[in-house]
Amino acid sequence: MLLGLQSGVLFETLGVYDGLKLMKETGFDALDFNLNNELPGDDIRGGKTDSILYQKDEDIYHHLLPLKTHSEHFGIMIHQIHAPFPTRVDDADAQKALMIAIENTVKAAAFLGCDKVVVHPQYYPYIDDISQEKEWEMNREFFCHFIPMLKKHRVSFCLENMFTRFRGRIVASVCADAKEACFYIDQLNELAGEKCFSFCLDTGHVNLCSKDIRETILALGNRIEALHIHDNDGLDDQHVMPYTGIIDWERFCEGLAMINYQGALCFETFNSLNKFPLSLWRDCLHTINNTGKLFSERITSGAFLTKA
Repeated sequence: MLLGLQSGVLFETLGVYDGLKLMKETGFDALDFNLNNELPGDDIRGGKTDSILYQKDEDIYHHLLPLKTHSEHFGIMIHQIHAPFPTRVDDADAQKALMIAIENTVKAAAFLGCDKVVVHPQYYPYIDDISQEKEWEMNREFFCHFIPMLKKHRVSFCLENMFTRFRGRIVASVCADAKEACFYIDQLNELAGEKCFSFCLDTGHVNLCSKDIRETILALGNRIEALHIHDNDGLDDQHVMPYTGIIDWERFCEGLAMINYQGALCFETFNSLNKFPLSLWRDCLHTINNTGKLFSERITSGAFLTKA
């Protein structure tokens, strides 16, 4: 199985070339590209449009050319790209601008040869108490806007399981429930008339919402085409490496084995790097990569299928 790592923190600290070089040297062969870092959430909410994602196509491609060139040089596949978020803001002009940025994210993915863009579904804060029906209608309109572009560029959107907060506590939000997530994916693909939508399962968000990781995976089945693998203490979205939080990774591997998952194991563990000095990053990445190898072995060994 491909073992992937997010670009966040790594590229910002080392640059694209040296970041990819370190990934290659520590055993990674897939990338989860944080294009969302080009348009931070505060800029989205403030309606700022000076990001590269608002420039002309040729300028965007020129900006991304080093990543395309260097990833090909190191033999690292750009497996998935993270779109800007949040995907819903109150200001109408800011929302209109954001739609353009996400359209350009699709173009950027196609330029980079990546067919998966991870997109957060739209949701309201907990206190707004929007009904599930209204939330679905809002998301249906949002995602259907992009269907012609997804078809044109042969790119799919991977929806992600989300959480929100209330009085300092984390509570489940849109697509945190696997049945709801299945409904979203199936309905959107039916509306598209072909497969344009799949799912990116975020393990940390599953844990924060007190969902069973294996049962969530089994319910989603082959709709899962991307992963955000990271751990936490069940209280905060910490984005640390597996086995440094409380997630049951044996059940995670069992679930993926039972659905015959064939995609990349992509780690979204930027805060593990933040916890170590730069001189220890190589050791840290080796540990994350070795964890990925362990997961891959457990998933593909057939042990869980024999157990079942």
